[in-house]
Amino acid sequence: MPARTLARVDARRSTLRVPWHDLCDSFSLLLLAARKEGNVDNFKTSDLRGLLRDASKPCVSIYLPTQVTAPDHHQNPVALSNLLRKAEAKLPDSEEGCSGLLRPAWKLVDDKAFWKGRSAGLVIFASPNQFRSFRVPVELPELAEVNEHFVLRPLFPLLTTNSRCLLLTLSRNRVRLFEATRYEIRDITPATMPTNLKSALNTDQVDRGSQTHSAAQGTRGKQAAVFHGQGGQADTVKEETTQFLRMVDTPLRELGIDRTLPLVLAGVDADVASFRSITRHSHVVDERVHGNMDHLSDHEVHQLALPVLASVSARRQKKAITRLRELNGGRVTNSIRDILPAVHEGRVDTLFVRGAEKEWGMYFPDSGLVQIHPSREPGDDDLLEVAAIETACHGGTVFTVETDELPGDSPVAAMFRY
Repeated sequence: MPARTLARVDARRSTLRVPWHDLCDSFSLLLLAARKEGNVDNFKTSDLRGLLRDASKPCVSIYLPTQVTAPDHHQNPVALSNLLRKAEAKLPDSEEGCSGLLRPAWKLVDDKAFWKGRSAGLVIFASPNQFRSFRVPVELPELAEVNEHFVLRPLFPLLTTNSRCLLLTLSRNRVRLFEATRYEIRDITPATMPTNLKSALNTDQVDRGSQTHSAAQGTRGKQAAVFHGQGGQADTVKEETTQFLRMVDTPLRELGIDRTLPLVLAGVDADVASFRSITRHSHVVDERVHGNMDHLSDHEVHQLALPVLASVSARRQKKAITRLRELNGGRVTNSIRDILPAVHEGRVDTLFVRGAEKEWGMYFPDSGLVQIHPSREPGDDDLLEVAAIETACHGGTVFTVETDELPGDSPVAAMFRY
């Protein structure tokens, strides 16, 4: 992306409604690709900003969909070799700094340790100033592009915030709180949240075989012990579980955890039902993840939760599209000419982009001029890509939608904050 599309953002850091570093931290979370058993690389805010601000030319973008199962995964190095040859054929021979530009990428072809990691896709960015490679958990098109800036459009799925949820695994033995999307899961269990009933209630010394409590005073002024059978034991277990789950719920309300995020519960029926009846979290999802999570890894929990996370994501996107259709007047637009200036002013709350479409042209922030071309011309940007990245950087939400989901013929639509 040329420097002209970033100059306005840089100049406005001090006037943004949200501090720039907070936006970057948020964006880092949006783009975070979870490390699943060491096979996926973290794509951080610093990586994105470095790519956007690279003024050196040419910029090479390689996107490779990778095979993860035998015997097809042996074709990954061959496929990368083919893409590198295509990229080299597009590099201008006379351009200073092109010599050896893709040498680090060629080294990856023969790096057996590198290919042991399995992910849905491989992304490589190379310029005279930098070389970066990322294994990402999203399906990618096969692409070898040489341009004045890096191609980021295929990473749109990592820009979307619509699937972000809290995921709470519940049991008497192990409680964990995660922040999860369709692509990543991150343990955010607060230090003050009890993780098991035994330590939370100090039940080590309790004898479950003979539950007792004190009755009224007897004839000698002492309290008589009342013994319970199995019914009393069951009542005690239920009371302890309820007390423990209340202790689990408290940090959700007191530690600054984003209470607007949907909360997905995971566990056996009794524990989930008990927690649902006492929690004060206002966005508990109806669907839940079934089963005992005690002995599952974070990755295994994530895999079980994916259907629920996908359902939450689809429902939130559908709700946003419905709201888009209902709003009128100055709060919505499907004109890229209106959207780009609004994006740079931080006014876009939600952006909808049709996944496969592109809008070629140029945007000049200083004047607000937007030039749209019917086909790609030298120096053009994909204006939809510019709008999506800038929206996410300003704390907005980006949805990638199907062709028939947006009203009208435009490939883009936006809802404004004001």
